[in-house]
Amino acid sequence: MNRILTTLVGKGEIKRMPGVRRVGGFESGSHGYVYMPPKSTTRSRDMHVHDLVELRVLLAMAAHDGLCGPVTFRPEEQAALRVGMTPLNPDARLQIQLGANLRDCFIELDEGSEWGKRIPGKLRAYSAAHQQWTDGRFPAVVFVVQDAGHFPYIQRKIKEHGGANLFRSTHFDQAVQFLTT
Repeated sequence: MNRILTTLVGKGEIKRMPGVRRVGGFESGSHGYVYMPPKSTTRSRDMHVHDLVELRVLLAMAAHDGLCGPVTFRPEEQAALRVGMTPLNPDARLQIQLGANLRDCFIELDEGSEWGKRIPGKLRAYSAAHQQWTDGRFPAVVFVVQDAGHFPYIQRKIKEHGGANLFRSTHFDQAVQFLTT
């Protein structure tokens, strides 16, 4: 996987660094470590949260580079809502200004760990919410898939469920381009 890593340089400038940073450490370097101060209230190293933050940073960079207009990114705690009797808990809600249009979508960041009834359950919940939605156009539901091996499974479950106009899927590495075009 070849992600873009970012560092802040000077007064808010963003410098892109291709590839994976390998500095110090044993064998593979320090790229796999997350520093947490001893008195930190952080519970653990949660890759799901790290991936959501990375997606947010990449979208901010896209806005900075002029690939899209302003981006509003609400994480799970702010994105959760109830539509009628249906609770929705997306990983994020994203709104991106694309010219005169506003792209509004729920993000489901899939780490490749949800099998069985979890994905079909999410699809049913979003479909039920879509039918009860009264606040303009219902946001698209975008599954951003981290694990390439899990991508065909997500696509198959969406196809089996129906509602191709409501659900989308993309690989994590292509998510920014997918969301901004």
